Amino acid sequence: MSGTNQILEEISNQFGITMEEAEQALNGEKRGGIGKEAIASICLKAAQSWCSEIFEVVNTFQSGGNNEKVEKIVLSGGGAFVDGFKDCLLSELDADVSIINPFEGLIVNEKKFPDSFITKAAPQAPIAIGLALRRVDDK
Repeated sequence: MSGTNQILEEISNQFGITMEEAEQALNGEKRGGIGKEAIASICLKAAQSWCSEIFEVVNTFQSGGNNEKVEKIVLSGGGAFVDGFKDCLLSELDADVSIINPFEGLIVNEKKFPDSFITKAAPQAPIAIGLALRRVDDK
């Protein structure tokens, strides 16, 4: 279990609801009596856990004797916007932290896809965009 699935599983377990209901609660669609504070607390715990794992990997890499330093971290996936995640990384690592935008450099019809949609969809779109940009003979 990884990423936002950890958050959904925790919401589902704590409140005795289905994963679909947990996703609706997380997205603010239907909270069913679940407070914003409870969801924020679950998200923060998950973000801190992810940060701990990332710190461990970065520290292992940097102590590997290769004198290389992690200078940039690019977040992707549904968890990129989890409150506290990016801030936690910024506070603990001496690296730039950004959220991936695979739409950057592409011409996008703003009438069909407003900036608010692009911003929300960008972290989840890298694989789809990459596949869409491939040629038929790419391997």
